[in-house]
Amino acid sequence: MTEFTVADFVKYISKQVRDPYGRLVGKIAAFVSDALSNVKTVVLEHGDGEFNSYSTECIVIENDIIKVLSALKVEANKLTNELSLAWKKSLALEELLEKKEITQEIYEHFQSQFNATLKELKDKAGEIVDKIKGRIAELDSQLKVLQLASTSAKISYRIGEIDEAYFNSIMSMIQAGINRITSEKKDLEASIAELEKLLTTPPELPKTGGEEEESEGLGTLVVHVKD
Repeated sequence: MTEFTVADFVKYISKQVRDPYGRLVGKIAAFVSDALSNVKTVVLEHGDGEFNSYSTECIVIENDIIKVLSALKVEANKLTNELSLAWKKSLALEELLEKKEITQEIYEHFQSQFNATLKELKDKAGEIVDKIKGRIAELDSQLKVLQLASTSAKISYRIGEIDEAYFNSIMSMIQAGINRITSEKKDLEASIAELEKLLTTPPELPKTGGEEEESEGLGTLVVHVKD
């Protein structure tokens, strides 16, 4: 989210907030600002009257439409970026040693730091993957409930217990729910795939300017023969 001052943010009080999949989460009730009047925490009132606070990292405002992101998704994205960066730093260090651009002593100094950071990030990534899998299990349970409800509605409609108008209303709401669950599940599964890959496989280092020039120079050799 773009940083907001209290003066900028106050206009969003009482505005509705949804998640990225269209579910109504609640409305903005209040906020907490720092010493410089930058909003750091947003307080939402949920439909059941409960209040919860959210870091501004989880709040997105686009064209005055307010969305609250999944804390799991935000944490997963953050860890993905941090893991990728830590891996690349470690690989770059190895490369410097191989090219004899640094001494063994300097290498070991940085290596111990990078290894400790990688281990910490991998532990955190493993924890967030487990939490995401738990959320996916919850979504699967919700999906099953909707599938059962859909089948029940179809049976009742078929035998004339409910008319077409009620049937269409039921099926419309069920399908909307299925679409939201499926979208969230797909997003979470993508996050798991990214994290699990980084737990075992380092990303590739970007090519340096010299490497790019060398690869560009290796083009197709064309020989022209004069008669």
